[in-house]
Amino acid sequence: MTYRSISALDAVSLIDHLTLSFIDIYVNAYRECFDEIERSRSECIPKSIFNSARNQIPWLNDRPLTVFCLPHALVFWDQSKVPSGHWYLDGGPAIKIDEAHTRTPLSVRTLYSTNSSWKKPRGIARAILSDEIPGTVWTGHFLSGVSIGEATTATGKLLQFFEYRGNFDSFLTDATFGFFGYIESPSTIPKKYAATAFELVSNLGFFPADLKNTRFFCSLSIVTSPKTFLEKPERREDFLRTAIYRDLSRTIARQEFDVEDYIRQFSSTVFWNPERKNKQDRLYDAVFSNRAI
Repeated sequence: MTYRSISALDAVSLIDHLTLSFIDIYVNAYRECFDEIERSRSECIPKSIFNSARNQIPWLNDRPLTVFCLPHALVFWDQSKVPSGHWYLDGGPAIKIDEAHTRTPLSVRTLYSTNSSWKKPRGIARAILSDEIPGTVWTGHFLSGVSIGEATTATGKLLQFFEYRGNFDSFLTDATFGFFGYIESPSTIPKKYAATAFELVSNLGFFPADLKNTRFFCSLSIVTSPKTFLEKPERREDFLRTAIYRDLSRTIARQEFDVEDYIRQFSSTVFWNPERKNKQDRLYDAVFSNRAI
């Protein structure tokens, strides 16, 4: 990995050599494992599924990626393919955080009421707060002043690093304008995903009703124990195949949902955690049948 502008590799910075080593090793190992599964089992799974996964999963493409360094975790945010236009007015998919007495600007409400095709905005779900939230959460300006540098992977992927000194629950609350934390309570991530990147949100936007800010997540993933991945190389293949099975199953599901279903499924705190349902699970066979002995 080539480092640029990372001058804070010291005792007070949350980015350290473990972080950089994890990213280097994880990205390469994930790609190698995914490529092997695609080569050996492509007759079982349509090529379109693998192509869709390559476009969506951050480790399989070279688009820029934002990395948040938390005290005990790493968060990866892909914002490289935000929908064009005013997705927060119509189309989404997105969640609008609002109060019971709406804070939607009058101009926007008038737009919907006067345009017959926009009487109800498509692809946008309204989530209502039951309690008042801090102004900093409502406006979502939690990124200010925490940039700590950039790096480029061997494949040319640009990584932009930020520090966040709170825990992950508070990060998720700040990042989603209070949706997680005040409306939905974040669930515990299954232990089997702790050493790999667990995608929480994908292709979903969030914004406060008064449009003070907007935020779209092409992908938002967390690694809760990067140290485990580095310190247990004998288990990396199992870690990766478990993650790839989940990622591919989510890719398949994504193609079958309409926008409303998509919002319900991918904003839920019952995070996507597929289990083999029967002996005819071709995806499970494709991912796990050719693991190394």
